[in-house]
Amino acid sequence: DKMKTSTLFIIAELMMAILLLFLAFFTNLYLLFILSFCLGIFTKGTSSVVQTLISESAQGAHFEKVFSISETLSGIAAATAPLIAGVIADSFGVLSTLYLAAIVALLAIVPAYLSQRVQRKPSLT
Repeated sequence: DKMKTSTLFIIAELMMAILLLFLAFFTNLYLLFILSFCLGIFTKGTSSVVQTLISESAQGAHFEKVFSISETLSGIAAATAPLIAGVIADSFGVLSTLYLAAIVALLAIVPAYLSQRVQRKPSLT
């Protein structure tokens, strides 16, 4: 509770990007298991942070609609991501999927960072 959810999300996404790049470069099997475990912590840990960010940005009457749309899109992404990653890995190699996932993790930071900047601006009223 000491840290804002957007800050926590940014840190988690940065860590995910770093871990994905480490997975691409390291070849030691035990180290890959440890990195995969750590990546899972950040991946699963951000789902509650994302829901909190959504609940903070949605207004009362629209919360249920926003939450249901978010969950639907999350389910679609979870189902299609392995298919897309498989096509990319088949076309460009397995390492390219790790690089692309790291790029996507870094791009996910942009909306959280922008929302932080908007919240910091003083209101004129």
